[in-house]
Amino acid sequence: MKQKGIQYVTIDKPGKGVFVKHRDGGWIPAEDGMVILEQDEIRTAPNVSVDILLDEGKAGSLEIKGGSLLKALDLKTNFATGETSTLLNLAVGKLLAKVEPLTGNSSFSVRTPSAISGVRGTSFEVEIEEPSRKFPF
Repeated sequence: MKQKGIQYVTIDKPGKGVFVKHRDGGWIPAEDGMVILEQDEIRTAPNVSVDILLDEGKAGSLEIKGGSLLKALDLKTNFATGETSTLLNLAVGKLLAKVEPLTGNSSFSVRTPSAISGVRGTSFEVEIEEPSRKFPF
C-alpha cells in the first residue's frame, strides 16, 4: 500500500555493480524492485548502467550510466491532486531521463555541481565529468 506523500521510485533489473545507500545505512547491492526514497543514493560501477522507474514507469524513467553517483533529494506526491515533486542531484556521471508530461504544479529537476535543470515532460541527458578530467592543469 502506498503511503501518503511518497513518490515511488524503483530500481529495474540492476546488474552487478549497482549500489544503493539508504539515508540511515551503508552501501548495499541494488535489487530488482528496490524502492528509492528521499536522501537515498545510487552508485554505478564503470561500464554498468541501471534503469530507475518513476511511479512504475507511468511518470517516466531514468537510465543512470556507469560511473555515476545520484542522490534523490525530493520525491513527493500529492495523492489528492496527482502532482509530484522530483529533485535529483547528479554529483558525477551521466543520466538519461524520460519524463512524462507533468500536470498542475508538478516539477522535475536535476541538480549538478554547477547548474539545475527543470523540465515539464521531455527526454534529456545530463553528464558531469569528474573534476580531474574537467581541469587537466
